[in-house]
Amino acid sequence: MSASIADPSDRSRVDASPILRSSSHAGWDDAMRVRDHFVATIRETLDSEGIEALVIPSQAGVYPPWVKLEAWLPQAADRLPAVQRAELEIVVDHKAYHRYSTVCTARLLRGARRLELAEREDFSTVDVKQWVLHALDRGATPTNYSPIADALVALVMSFIPFVEKPHHTPIADPYKNKWHISLIGGLSLASLALLVFGGGMLFNGDAPGGGLLLVLLGIAGFVVVAAIAMLRPVRVFVAARPVAEPRNLRLVDSWHTVIAGLGGDIDLLRDRIFGRLS
Repeated sequence: MSASIADPSDRSRVDASPILRSSSHAGWDDAMRVRDHFVATIRETLDSEGIEALVIPSQAGVYPPWVKLEAWLPQAADRLPAVQRAELEIVVDHKAYHRYSTVCTARLLRGARRLELAEREDFSTVDVKQWVLHALDRGATPTNYSPIADALVALVMSFIPFVEKPHHTPIADPYKNKWHISLIGGLSLASLALLVFGGGMLFNGDAPGGGLLLVLLGIAGFVVVAAIAMLRPVRVFVAARPVAEPRNLRLVDSWHTVIAGLGGDIDLLRDRIFGRLS
């Protein structure tokens, strides 16, 4: 017997269907829209160059979404093999609770040439066209591909304190506890100073009793620092998920959570699937 779907306007009925509500403004939907724009850009670039190639977008429910370009480029008559394989893949990933919620990764393989650009937040339409043209051997190296400069900047910034690193997600002001940070930093420096001075007094034999006392105070200071750090409140932010099973919807939603009212038609559904397969 087929199950009927409750009318939401009927206030006399309670909708207790085991389904999950979804929103069209979710982060993964934004990533899919970016991917679809990249697919259209790749196809427009191929049309403008007069080239037919294979453009494969990821299917619905595959996360992170991606688009892949595959082409066999003809080579000179005196070169073997006669064609050169070119493959370009652009992955659009969603980073919940990050400063840049959407980042793109590009991987290009053309013959022996390999290029990869990981998690770039500023991947524009012009960048997509440059990567496509370079994959087709009709354009120079993409301007946003600069591995040496990126490595040097990351190396220099890693030694400079108080400078935000690439893709750094700072803590929001309401969740900062400057008192804890100052206390831990001050106690750590004081404990280190006590250990150094106390150890020096013990090593030189000057007032060994006082040196031992300073060393013990330094050790006690680090114990207090560890206790404060362990007792410090910790907040972990993750993407929202339902309170009931299935709770893990990271890859793909289960069919019974996205098709309302289908459970009562399981026999009919099974017969139709088996009929199509046979």
